[in-house]
Amino acid sequence: MIERLQAIATFLSRFTPFISLLALFFVGLFLTSLFEVGGMTTDDQLIPAIVGFCWSATLLSFANLFISAPVKLERKASLRVRLSFKVRRGLLWGLGLLMISLTFALMLMTFRLLRVWLGF
Repeated sequence: MIERLQAIATFLSRFTPFISLLALFFVGLFLTSLFEVGGMTTDDQLIPAIVGFCWSATLLSFANLFISAPVKLERKASLRVRLSFKVRRGLLWGLGLLMISLTFALMLMTFRLLRVWLGF
């Protein structure tokens, strides 16, 4: 699982500047809609801004957390090195499970918020 998440993070790392700009755009859209800047008197753009920022933040987290997974150890490694390796891999497994559950929760939240926004 960690290797697969590392492959996804490697792919996403190419788009990190674009995802960062997208996150800033959604924060700006949220703030202009919230504070009615520039003649925006309705809050029609609040839900898409929240959803877009959440997805951008999740993609940036994936790209940064799993880009450097620990490599497999040799059999000759000392006990301290092997224990450190096991702890780091265990933490990455936990983070991986949390990120996968966060992604599913974000899909559900996106579905529900867009249904409210579109009026279904």
